[in-house]
Amino acid sequence: MLTLGLTSGPNYEVDVRLVYSDEITIMGTYGQSKAGIEEVLRLETEGKLRPSIHSELPLTSAQEAHRILESREVRGKAILLP
Repeated sequence: MLTLGLTSGPNYEVDVRLVYSDEITIMGTYGQSKAGIEEVLRLETEGKLRPSIHSELPLTSAQEAHRILESREVRGKAILLP
């Protein structure tokens, strides 16, 4: 599953070599259907989805988290931990 946010702009780079070598399918949608949401929830329940996590930082490092977000260093999610 690939989720793209537009917070950093409309352009997103994909390594096309991986599309061919890993036989990746790229699909697009304007929204989600109930069936699609149910499928994602099923896959999550079965442990078949892996989140892309760039970093996990303590809440006291919120300033650093903002810095890496603003500099667009993040590939995946930046998580603040309590």
